[in-house]
Amino acid sequence: MRTLGTLVFLVALSVAIWSQRTLVGDAVDELGSLSLLALGVLLVLAVYERWSRADIVRRLLPSPLSWRAAFTVHDVGNAASKGLPMGGAVGTALRWAICRDASIAPRKLASMLVTYGIATTTATWALALVATSFDMIGRPAEFFDVALVIVATAVISVSWTVLLVTSRNDDMANKMAAVASWVWTRTAGRFERCRDQDPTSCAPELRRDVRDFVCRPWGILGRTLGSQICGAVILLVSLRALGDGDALGVAHILK
Repeated sequence: MRTLGTLVFLVALSVAIWSQRTLVGDAVDELGSLSLLALGVLLVLAVYERWSRADIVRRLLPSPLSWRAAFTVHDVGNAASKGLPMGGAVGTALRWAICRDASIAPRKLASMLVTYGIATTTATWALALVATSFDMIGRPAEFFDVALVIVATAVISVSWTVLLVTSRNDDMANKMAAVASWVWTRTAGRFERCRDQDPTSCAPELRRDVRDFVCRPWGILGRTLGSQICGAVILLVSLRALGDGDALGVAHILK
């Protein structure tokens, strides 16, 4: 089944790339037109961005995970989630298969997905919030600017409120566990092989992992912000090198 799943994934990814072959070819031609300096800067930034994201995965998962596995966990899941239909579910399944081979407990993968997801959401919206706020200095605020500030503030506030409440409030956690158990019983629990499984059994340990992140979030948040900024700088350098980004400032790229 794993071999078949791998083949299906590779075929689906190949079909997706083939369907965009014209776009890929144009991108390769554009890369060929860049200067050696621009290519060197982009290479350094790309290497740092991939390393920083793999480093986040290694820090959120137990020590047996090697650098190679960390790169694979992040990149395979990222590629599947962005390149395939239902990619989020496929990416999670592929990540779990890799972690299982590395003898990593399911709850550690779950806590990694939760904390990394919160860190990515916070970094993405925080950059948009800061960039928009600075961009509005010295000029009248437009409707889009105000709406973006409100939405970004709301997303960050709600995300961290839910995280804090569920990691510290026992009643809320118990209610969420009951809902999860109810859903499991009426879906996967209908299959004989799944009836003996209890997806809420690791909830206390998962809450502890999330609570540890909430108490000391700055290391992961800092690395995630660095990765997000690096991605924005890669886009800015690419556009400037191609002569198409003169009208765009750093604030526009970060937004």
